[in-house]
Amino acid sequence: MGGWEPAWKPRIEFSNEAEAVELVRANYKIDDEGFVRYFGRYRGAFYEPFDLACFPFDRQLLRLRIVSLLPLSQMVFAVYGGGYPNTMESSSLMEWSIPPSPLEVEVEPLPAEPGGLWFPRCSIACKVERKFRFHLMNIVLPSSCFVLLSMISFVCSMDNLSDRMSVVLTMLLTLVAFKFIVNDSLPKIAYFTMLDKYLLLCLLMLVLVAALETGMMWEVSHNGSDLSSMNDVVLYVLLLFWLGLHVAGSVLLWLFSNCLRPDWASLRART
Repeated sequence: MGGWEPAWKPRIEFSNEAEAVELVRANYKIDDEGFVRYFGRYRGAFYEPFDLACFPFDRQLLRLRIVSLLPLSQMVFAVYGGGYPNTMESSSLMEWSIPPSPLEVEVEPLPAEPGGLWFPRCSIACKVERKFRFHLMNIVLPSSCFVLLSMISFVCSMDNLSDRMSVVLTMLLTLVAFKFIVNDSLPKIAYFTMLDKYLLLCLLMLVLVAALETGMMWEVSHNGSDLSSMNDVVLYVLLLFWLGLHVAGSVLLWLFSNCLRPDWASLRART
């Protein structure tokens, strides 16, 4: 057995390694078909670009990108259908869940007529899904309550602009301060995530409430109009829109949470 090791040993490297990969254990095995199989356990850190447009409902493919150091004439990659269970368990992925059958092996197609030296490549991908409840409870829920509390201003007297505006501006400043506090829990990227769009919607809602308050107060002070009925209508419309939006979103999330996540085929196409 030991004589095979210098004669045949996979010479591979990981093209997406973030630090040196260590070979922890290696051994050989002869199966019932007479094939000699080499098993190696590696340990290391790897990098993989994430698409966070759907954050915190995103899915990711964590890949090990393997490149042969031997040319095609001496080594090829093949997918072995030996009946090993397609499962993975980890207690260290606190932010992620692992779906059933998470592992995928992809071998780069061989060229029809390779010219020069061609080095085979393959990748092993593990599917993971982000656990989104932390962000819903600690970011989405408080932000929605800030907008809801700002609508208390419509209950204040129409004659007191300062009290009505103080409620809205307090909630606006609270949301801005809250955004700075939770900024460490959000990805720092150059495009909007789904959570960024929601926080922007909350900010626009508060600006809309402030604009409606200012417009009605200007009409009352300059033209002496009685806008009590309009005040109630605006309050009911805003409440119906905001509560309806969140009820519909909660039902969609409860029944069809996968609809908010990107499909695996689109993730494979991007990588």
